Amino acid sequence: MSILGQRSMTLLRYGAATVADGRATLPTPTSSTIVAGFYPASGAQLQRLPELLRARVSATAFCETELLTADQATGRVADRLVVDGATYEVQSSVKWPSAGPLPHWESALARLDETGGDP
Repeated sequence: MSILGQRSMTLLRYGAATVADGRATLPTPTSSTIVAGFYPASGAQLQRLPELLRARVSATAFCETELLTADQATGRVADRLVVDGATYEVQSSVKWPSAGPLPHWESALARLDETGGDP
């Protein structure tokens, strides 16, 4: 069983950021290839998100790989996906363990600009 419209993309997974002189520095990510369905976010998906995220989320990924969000308690940086040369940051991720025959993760993604910041 496969996810509809799946294709290969690059997953960038970061460890904890380091802070020096009050500025966070991104660690070097590990890079791997995952297979996921990648779609523009729908209006219904956006309405389920907290108001702050609605303006930022621009796509949704469906995959069998858990995508991690940022964690302030541990300093972990959110995973990023590189799709067709554009970089997206994971904003939220939900596991659907019994969604039909294929358990999967649904992740809301925000597109970053070419310098890694917000658009």
